Amino acid sequence: MPDLYVSALGVPFRAVIAHAGGDRAFVKIADRADDDFALDPAVWIDSDGAATGAQAALLERSGHFGEFYRVAIGGDAANGESVESPWNASTLLAVVLRRLIAAAELQSGESIQRVVLVVAAMMAGEVQAQVLRAGLLAGAQNVELVSLDRIVSSGEGRGDAANDVAAIVEAWDDLTRLTVVDRSTAPARTRVSDLSATVSRQRVKALLLERAGASGGPASQLDTEIADQVFTVWASGRDVSRGHTITRAARRSAPVTVHVPGSTFARLDAALRERLERCLRDHGIEPHRIGSVDVIGSWTRPIAQALRALVPKQVRVRDERGAELDAGIRLVPPQARAARPSLSSEILAIPEVARTLRALAQGEPISLLRPGARLPATAVSENFNSSTFMKRFSIAAKAGGDVTPLMSIAIPRYAERQQNSYLRTVVHSETDRFVLLEVAYLYSTQRRFSIYDRATAAETPVADHLFRIIRG
Repeated sequence: MPDLYVSALGVPFRAVIAHAGGDRAFVKIADRADDDFALDPAVWIDSDGAATGAQAALLERSGHFGEFYRVAIGGDAANGESVESPWNASTLLAVVLRRLIAAAELQSGESIQRVVLVVAAMMAGEVQAQVLRAGLLAGAQNVELVSLDRIVSSGEGRGDAANDVAAIVEAWDDLTRLTVVDRSTAPARTRVSDLSATVSRQRVKALLLERAGASGGPASQLDTEIADQVFTVWASGRDVSRGHTITRAARRSAPVTVHVPGSTFARLDAALRERLERCLRDHGIEPHRIGSVDVIGSWTRPIAQALRALVPKQVRVRDERGAELDAGIRLVPPQARAARPSLSSEILAIPEVARTLRALAQGEPISLLRPGARLPATAVSENFNSSTFMKRFSIAAKAGGDVTPLMSIAIPRYAERQQNSYLRTVVHSETDRFVLLEVAYLYSTQRRFSIYDRATAAETPVADHLFRIIRG
């Protein structure tokens, strides 16, 4: 049974299916024309539910009305999500993760129970909790996080743990971030710097237009569409020393041919190198002290090429795609798992009344099935009346003699007319920190979904319709 590793550092997301035996494969998404193994975490929400990626563009073209969100872990929604919206960062991320899990299960033909996410360095505890809750909502039985600073400080996959300073540059579509770990100190000192203001993909693309236009000749006819094509060629690592020619079809005239000379790319490389060096020095980082460099993301080649000219020649600069996932797998290796995991807690349904009725087998634990399976209904064999009516049940977890209340559910008063009443509890997943459960009282439409956080003793309700949309 494989594990799923997800790089949730920036846009786009990538995922790898990893087996305990060592076999692994990128999850194929094919929403992006230039990368079949990447998922643009965009969520389109309309009156019928949620869709992601290419489905969002389809809904937009078909005239559906809704809201468009770009999932950014630890950041704000792209379009300023309203406070009244039931969708928050955790549930939006769950939609994207659910799609990755479903794609991985379809590709591998096996169930995915464990998800390991590679996340940004220095992530706040509350943001970590949101990410973990999103993984549970998406259907994972176990969710683990590997932070980027842990990868850098460990030296996993590089064999250079003795070097004083290690660096990772994230070159994603939406940001450029530098994580530096000084391993000569104990504990290792981590520093995270956002370089997006000067070396983000959008900034460099604008610089490309500026350089091309300044070169004169046909290159001055470049527009945004051609700039994208030229940037892709440059960022892919192709030899552009002699320039590159692009032909664009025109509707009512002859095709337009644009040639970008090699000197333009050379000036662009020099400008990027100068910006990176300035950013490093502004953040107090001397390039000659860096002993190892990894460049990850969606446009790694230009960044890696610029850094090779800045750091000492003996330092290896790696820009392999999926390097962060490879390091994550080394740090948190996949494990062979049983097909039916067991829960660590017994689930109790305890009546909240002064005089305990002969209900739920006198509060005995409900016999559990595997997480996600439906539990047998537990009968309440009582003829209720207004004086002894049971108004509420507490759902609790019992482990090692300790009983922890997880959720409370009210019983509608009209249930007293029923000769027998039933309560059903479904544990969808349980981790060391979280329990995702569903409780429903039959003879009514009342149903509750909730994630209980053992660390904070807090319950986070999940709206019924959101749960149904995310889990399909």
